Amino acid sequence: MADLLSYATSEQANKLTSLQEEILQIHNIIELQKMRYDNRQNFSFEVNFDTQSLQVIPLVLISLVENFFRHDNLLKDDYRAKK
Repeated sequence: MADLLSYATSEQANKLTSLQEEILQIHNIIELQKMRYDNRQNFSFEVNFDTQSLQVIPLVLISLVENFFRHDNLLKDDYRAKK
């Protein structure tokens, strides 16, 4: 959690950051959420391209991931897709 807080405060001054660093922080958020759900849910993602050379606006992807968890229904019985 300290890494995530440090990233959030230090990267705000930068206009761009590497996608690799942003993905590392997304991984940290997912690990925190796993603790929140007592590992009852399995969250993962995979990246199949070079992330070091790509630049993104800091925290933009993190905001999307945080919103997913904030507005989730992952533990509700009726969450499953209807067939």
